[in-house]
Formats: sequence, C-alpha cells, structure tokens
Amino acid sequence: MQIIMPCREKVPRRRLTKTFVIMKLTLILLFGLALAASANKANSQERVNLSISNGTLETFLKEVSRQTGYQYLLQNQFKQAARAINIHVQNATLAEVLELGFSGQPLTYEIIKKVIIVRGKGGQPIPPAPADSIPVRGVVFNESRQPLSAATVSIKGSTVKILTNEKGEFQFPRAAPGMTLVITYVGYGRREMVIPDNKYLEVYLQVAVNELDKTVVQAYGTTSQRLTTGNIGKITADEIEKQPIMNPVLMLEGKVPGLEVTQTSGFGTAPVKLELRGRGALSTTMHSDPLYVIDGVPLTIVGLNDGYYIYGSPGFLQNGMGGPAGGQSPLFSINPADIESIEILKDADATAIYGSRGANGVILITTKKGKPGQTRFDLNVQQGVTHVSRYYDLLNTQQYLAMRHEAFRNDGVSPDPIADFDINGTWDTTRYTNWQKALYGKTGQATNITAGLSGGNAQTSYRLGGTYNRVSDITTASGADQRGSLSFNLQHRSSNQRFKLGFATTYSLAKSDMVTIPGVAAMAPDAPAIYDQNGKLNWAGWGGQGDNANARSAFPFFVLNQPYSAKTNFLNASMLLTYNIVADLSASVNLGYNNAWNTQTLLRPISSLDPEQQPTGTSTWGYNNNRNWIAEPQLTYNTIIGGGKLNVLAGASVQQTNTDGMTIEGDGYTTDDLLSNLSSAPSKTVSQFNGQYRYAAAFGRITYNWSDKYIINFNGRRDGSSRFGPGKQFGNFGSVAAAWIFTEEPWFKKHLPVLSFGKLRASYGTTGSDAIGDYQYLTQYTSNYTFPYGGVTTYRPTVQANPNYQWQVNKKLEVAFNAGILKDRITMQLAYYRNRCSNQLIAYPLPTLTGFSSVTANSAASLQNDGWEYSAAVKVVETPKFTWSVDFNISFNRNRLLAYPNLALSPFAGKYLIGKPLNIQRVLHFTGIDPLTGTFTFEDRNHDGQLTFDYTAQRPDDTYPVDLSPQYFGGFGTNFTYAGFNLSMFFNFKKQKGPNALVNNIPGTLNANTLVEAFNRWQQPGDTKPYAAFTQNPYSSSYNYFYTNSDGVFTDASFVRLANLSLSWNIPAKAAKMLSIQGCTLFVHANNLLLITSYKGADPESQNLSSLPPTKTVVGGISVHF
Repeated sequence: MQIIMPCREKVPRRRLTKTFVIMKLTLILLFGLALAASANKANSQERVNLSISNGTLETFLKEVSRQTGYQYLLQNQFKQAARAINIHVQNATLAEVLELGFSGQPLTYEIIKKVIIVRGKGGQPIPPAPADSIPVRGVVFNESRQPLSAATVSIKGSTVKILTNEKGEFQFPRAAPGMTLVITYVGYGRREMVIPDNKYLEVYLQVAVNELDKTVVQAYGTTSQRLTTGNIGKITADEIEKQPIMNPVLMLEGKVPGLEVTQTSGFGTAPVKLELRGRGALSTTMHSDPLYVIDGVPLTIVGLNDGYYIYGSPGFLQNGMGGPAGGQSPLFSINPADIESIEILKDADATAIYGSRGANGVILITTKKGKPGQTRFDLNVQQGVTHVSRYYDLLNTQQYLAMRHEAFRNDGVSPDPIADFDINGTWDTTRYTNWQKALYGKTGQATNITAGLSGGNAQTSYRLGGTYNRVSDITTASGADQRGSLSFNLQHRSSNQRFKLGFATTYSLAKSDMVTIPGVAAMAPDAPAIYDQNGKLNWAGWGGQGDNANARSAFPFFVLNQPYSAKTNFLNASMLLTYNIVADLSASVNLGYNNAWNTQTLLRPISSLDPEQQPTGTSTWGYNNNRNWIAEPQLTYNTIIGGGKLNVLAGASVQQTNTDGMTIEGDGYTTDDLLSNLSSAPSKTVSQFNGQYRYAAAFGRITYNWSDKYIINFNGRRDGSSRFGPGKQFGNFGSVAAAWIFTEEPWFKKHLPVLSFGKLRASYGTTGSDAIGDYQYLTQYTSNYTFPYGGVTTYRPTVQANPNYQWQVNKKLEVAFNAGILKDRITMQLAYYRNRCSNQLIAYPLPTLTGFSSVTANSAASLQNDGWEYSAAVKVVETPKFTWSVDFNISFNRNRLLAYPNLALSPFAGKYLIGKPLNIQRVLHFTGIDPLTGTFTFEDRNHDGQLTFDYTAQRPDDTYPVDLSPQYFGGFGTNFTYAGFNLSMFFNFKKQKGPNALVNNIPGTLNANTLVEAFNRWQQPGDTKPYAAFTQNPYSSSYNYFYTNSDGVFTDASFVRLANLSLSWNIPAKAAKMLSIQGCTLFVHANNLLLITSYKGADPESQNLSSLPPTKTVVGGISVHF
C-alpha cells in the first residue's frame, strides 16, 4: 500500500475541516490495514530464502517463521530427536522449504491455521500421535472474575501464541494434553498451567506483585516497567496517602529522577515550579511546567498573564491579580485521596504522541476506581499541627544597637536626630521582637476527613468519595486553606463484553483566606509593636512621642489588615466509550471537560491606612474562568504476527480552551462599611482579559513485541494549533524506540542466572511546543489603562504582530539500561538523555522606543540539556513477618547554550554565554576582606588595575559566570514492616548554590538586622575576618555595587530533608472481626520533619526572606474499612 501525502500544504479556508478529513483517512487506512492483515492469514504462497548449514530444526523453524509469519509448535522431545539441517534455497515456496527441511527427519508436520505443528513419524514412541491432540479452549479472568481481553496465551516451548477475545476466551485448534500454557497480561503476574485432558479451562490471573510487572499508565494505554520502551516514573496511592499535603504535586519532590520540584512559598495554594530535565526556555517570561492530564483530560490554561521562569505559572489566576501567594497552583484543586497513581512521562517515546504539548514532559493523574466485590465503606480521619520550625539566627536588640553605633563610628558621623529613628530615641531601645515569629510563628491546625464507598460486580463497579481538608494559617493574621471535594467513578461492561463504559468525575470547592506577609522579618528588633493596646494598627507608636514622620512612614504592617480571599470551583469529567468491532479491532472515544471558576476579593480598608493621610478605601474584585473540552476518537488493533504481538493505535484529538480574566477596582470609599458593595465606589476601573485556544491532531502508535524479548515502538502525531498564523498552523512529530530484554536469551539464562532481568532500550524523537500567547501573529488592541479622547473610548496596541513564527521542535534522545538481580529483589535503571532545540519560541525583547516590550519569534539559538539519571530499589529483607526495602535516585543535568548566531548583537548579549548554562550570573570574584581597610576586595581578572563590569560583554572585564543550576538532586527512602507495623521514611536532597537571603541587608544600616555571625567582622587594621566593617551608608560602593554583583553573595544552599515520615499499625484481623469491620489502621504522618543544611536562612529552597517558608506538618489519625 502506498500512501502519498503532499509535501507542501496551501493555506485552506477551513483548516479544521481539512484536519477532520485527514483524521478520517487515517482511521480508514488503519481499518484497511487490519483487514489486510486478517486476510493475509489465508495466503500460503509465501516465498522463502534460506541458507543453513548444519543447523538445528528449531533454527530452521524460527527463520521460516520470521520470513512467513507462520508460527510453529515444537516440543522439547522433538528438538532432541531432530537431525541437523542443511538447506540452501532462493525464492522457494513455503511448502517446498518445509518438504526439504523435514526430508530425512524422524519427524513430520502439519499446518493448522498458519501454525506448523511438528509430530513424530509412524509409531515412534517419543512424540504423541496426532490423534492424541485435542482442541484447547478456555477463558482468562482477573481476580474479580472480569474477562481479560487481549491477554496473550502461548504454548511453552513454541512460537504458538493467540490473544483472548473480548470475552477473555481463547482456543487452540489442536494441542497435546500435558503441554504447558503460558498466560500473560499487562499488570498481572505470569501464569503457567498444564493442559488437562479434554477440559474447558478457567484461568485466573493475580495482580502483579513484582514491581516490574505492575501496571504503568502511558499515553492512551497501559504498559509495565518490564515492557515499556520509554521512560516513565510512577508515584502510587500508597505513597500519596502517607503525606499530609494539600497539593499533590509537592509529593513528587525527590521521587522521580530528572524532575525538579520547587515550592515557591509556604502558602498552601502557592504556585509550584516543576522542571523536567533542565531549563528549556531562553525567555525568563516562559515557565517550565509540564502538561497535566487528569483521567485523559488535559488541564490546559490559556496564559493571559503567564508568570516567569523562576516562579512558575500563576495557574488559575490569569487576570494579573496573583494574591499574596503569587498565583494559585491548579493542582491545589485536586484531592490527593482521589488519586490512584501519578505517572511522569519523560523521553520522546513516552511524550511524542502528545506532540506539541509534550515538550516539557507530561504528568498523567489517574483517579481511583471501584473494584467488583462486596460493598466497602472507608473512613479516614486525621488531625495535626503545622508550623515553621527554622528561623534566621538574627541579632538581638543589644547586639543590633552595638552594630549600629559601631557603624557610625567607622564612618565618622553621628546618628541623625530624625532619620535614624531606630537608635535616636524615637523607638524604645529596650524592646525586643523576633519579627520572624511575630509574623509567622503561630501553630496552625490541619484537619482531614475522607470517606469512600465502593463495590459492584463483574459487569459494573463504582466508587464514590468525599473529602474535607482544612489547614489554618500560621501567620499573625487569621486565615485558612480549605477544600471540599466529591468524586465519582463508574465502570460498566455489557454482558457480551463488547461494550465498555468508563466515567470519572471530580468536583472541588477550595477557599483560601490570607494576607500578604511584609518582607520585614529582618527589621530592627527594637521596632514598636504591630498593634496598639486597642488592637488597632500601631501607626502612632511607630512615630514615637515626637511623631517622627520618617519612622511613621516606615510602618510596614498595614497589609496585615488588608484581607484577601479566593474561592475556586473546579470540575473535571471524562467518559471513555469502547466497542469491540471484531475480535482484534476495537473503537473508542474519550470525551472530557474541565472548568475552573475562581473569584477573588482584596480589601484595603481605611482602618489599615495611616489616619494622618486622610485615606480612602479600595476594594478589588477578581474573576477567572477556564473552560476546556476535548474529544478523542480512537481505533485499536491487536493481533499475533510472526510469533509476536502487534498493537496498533490510531486516533484524532480536537480540543478547545477558553480562559477569561477580569479585575474590577473600586476606589474612594469614605467608610469601610461599604467596601463590599462595589456599586458604592465613587470610581471604578475595569481590566478584562480573555483568550481562546483551539487544537486538532491526528496520532498513531505501532508496537510490536516478539516473545517479550524484542520490542519496537513507533509514535506519530500531526498537530494543528490556533496559536500560529496562516501556513504555519500544522506540525509533525514522532518517535521510534526499541528495547531488548537480553535476559530472555538462552545464553544469559544459562550463564547469568543471578541476573533475573536485563533490558537495553533506546529512543529518539521529536516533540513540539506552542507554549506562547494566543494570536501573537495578529495585532491586538485594548482599552485597559487608556483615557477617553473627546468623549470617545481610545485603544492602544498590545501586541507586536509577527506572522512568521512557526512550530518549535525539540529533539530528544535517550539510552538506558534496566536490570533485576536475585529474582528482581534488586532493580535498577541507568539512563542517559540529550534534549536539543534550535528554533525555540521566545518572547524576543524589543527596545522601549518600539512601544512593545517583546515580540514572539523563533530564536536561532541552539540549546541542549543532557544528563544521567540513576535509580535503584532493594528488598533487603523479605520474610512473611518482616520486610525491609530501600530505594534511591539521583539526577545530573547539564544545560548549555550550544550556539547563538550574532549573540553579541542580540538583546541577550551579556546575559548568556556560548557553552554556558542559561542559569548563570556574571559576577566579580570576591577575594575577602582587606585587613587594612575592612572593605571588600575582588579579583582584577583582566589586570587593568581597576574593577570593570561590562554588561554588554563586548570587551573583557572582571566578571565570570556562576551557574545557579543544581549540580545534582534526588531522594532516598526506606520502608519497614513487622507484625502489622509499618515505618517509612523518605529524604530528598539537592546540591546547589543560592543567594544569601540577607544580602540586601547591609550590616549597620537603618532598620536592617543581620545574622549573628556578622559580628565576626573587621574592626581594626590587621584583622583577618570574613565580614567587612560595619557601615551606616547604604550607598557604599563597596557594598551596593561591587559586593552585590560578586560571588560573595552566594552561599552553599545544599540540603538533605526528611520530607516524609510515616508510622502506622494495622490492628489484627481477629480484632477487626470482633469489631465487625474489615480493617483498621492507626497512623502518624509527618512532612518536612528534619532539615540538614549549612544554609544560614530559614529554608534553602525558598531562599527568600520576604516569602513564607515551608512548614512542618505532623498529623495523627485512624483509617477504618467497613
């Protein structure tokens, strides 16, 4: 069959219509291929070319099978009786070749339905007579007596294989009693059984216990770690339930090799930055978030205000009103208790079938399903506390005052009677406040109640779940994060097993009440209290007895009385309909929809502002709505060809996403009583944003598995996106991957029995990206922030149009080695990857005079990420009463800018360097404190006698690049079980540099506390100290320019964190029976329990004094199963 496709496409009027035609043709071609493959079974005129000298009968049959697709059945006793074969033929028929091959043999053969069955001649006693062969029929079930369709059934010692039909049934035309059947199915343990004498077989498969054989969700299907050709990480429900965290994405930190997870702040709703295998974007305005898919429905958000690389995406908050947390993670609306597994797709083989959306990786979230059987009710109740356990070690009041006075002496000046209000008597210098504890030193309460009802029979199963979760705030102002959720899952199959329906939906209502935390934790310890004796903001107290205006204006706590509230309704629903057309061919359609509706309120009451300024109140109202639907018809074809299993998938995808954002600000309120009434505002300002994203694609996958030994996989996808202009809307992506399970070879089985599993795999492919703003190829206008002209509404352009940008293409390569030792008690994986991109879509900076900050374009830069990932798991002890297991993973990534034509003339000149990572900063090299003057010294690298810093990088200066990317990161854990008790611990670690969070607090300056160790400073000529002399001058060039632009501001921010500890006890079965329950578990879970680091700040991950640090959470609870 020849498929001719045009090499150049004209711009159609109706591109979606053309896309649908392509999809239909693809499906028709697949159906034709399936019918052709079925029809080919009747063809017996295959031609064979053979050249075998002194070969075995099995070698002869294998080669015949490879060339013709015929399978063969050869029992062990016949292998021993066969004689050597010598045959040399060209273009011979199958019948001719078999006649020559069996000439002179004590054996004969017959062909039944493309199976060559070897038998003994005449009355020889070794082989059974043909009359002894019988038809073998049976059915394959799972533990719940549900038929397993497309299970592989083979006869051991032969290439004869068949697949079960939609009812789980199989039938061999003829086989001898006493032979052994081998039955396999993804996610279940291998089963072997002897064929009985003329009996219908019922085969039950048990869920796999071996980690290599457990089900792993992949794009549009399932596989296992043993058989996958791609790189897929997995987090299970057992791991999730041990972590008292509201946002499930935080549970991935340290768990998956190559995935870096960074919590941007301690707020529960805060955005979480995810980066898979290094930074892939030149633009600092483009985040690195992967594609999230929940039960087959992509969680796509149109980026109206899409954040920055270092902070991640603002998530659901696209109206520009990020709130105190800087946005809201979309995964905060997902209840962790509803999740069955989280899979992370990393390489081209795993992600290419998602095409343009797989550039940053893909995270698949699968929710829990009901299981057939007795109705079961589960109840989980837990209660605990959360608090910050680590603070900066700052100066007390006496030390602070001594530092300030010494700074004035060093500079030869006296304190100003007005400006230096922290030491001139304006403030009470006997006061002491630890501002860190004053701002976020409270203990919060964590509550979680989860209930679930599940059950059903072999045809219909269901699960209904509900959860309420609340964590109260640790800040000085009251607040809490709350979420209530409901989930429902239904699985149904018809009585004839040809029709299947799967429906899953989850709904959640999340509410967050919080305030902005001022970044003043390092403020002077003698500063007055936040509130006065009447509980009002202490404006007057800060001014002192003389009402010092400078001191009064320094009051930072007005934001504590400006409450912020956000409510988010989130619905995700999916339906999968599947119909078995014929034995090997099934059709399905996946329909999905999600909707996130968010409302925000930020009040700035008059009572929060300085009464001397005669203030007015302000209220801001925010609205965000994200709607997304998708439809994906698919065809799946399974068959046995040439002794191997062939799986073909073809499908199409149509998706639309609408995102709307709006803020309405009311100003000029003269009373706080009307703040919640927008219509009462004397003036109003409205800002509105909206975007629409349309996407269509055709995709396919072909997988061939020969004897679970050689596996090859092809993926292809053609994407169409509304984010590109005419003639640029479509892109093609694909991958090829292969795996060789070499331990299935006879030589390895014989000579290396200790190696129970060994696999080499490799993949190469392309993924794309359309992660840019919508309709950037068109000029766009807005009336936001404009003023009427002559009574007419005015508009201003917001986008510099560029109709020429096109699809970004990422080329991904991976090679990996997997091994299992001692019957898979030790498993490991070592993977090398290389990802390259040479036409990256970026927000290209523009000069201010153009009127625009940037324009969307393809960059000529060539960027590469490559690295190594290693993971291992060991079952140290495994007995019926006691088990002990250990797991470990580590990742090394290297990011480089390989090339950038005319970099020196680009807007990135001086920011990036060829051959260096993107996360560099060009800095001076700090060489210590001058023992004569007590000031900082730096290396004169270009030896010109002065310190120079050329921001354009056009000429040699004294800077060098410092890489702030992690050198490596990973995690390790251990798990113990004994007599119903379970203890698990998991640590994550990272080797990195980071800025000292107090670098901008110059020791000795006004209202700026510092670390206690800063007292190890220079005081007189001859002192050799690590800290410079104190100064009260914040504009000192030694500090403000040279030091802050040197490597002296960076410190070791490496850490090892006990991320999770879980201790549980399952009550004995007898006790549960006496209580008329199925089971009961008592547990204690803790997160962020221990931190080992030399970093001087509150937390080496957040590295930010102005943000809320991550908290420690400890909960205890009970889980009962009825």
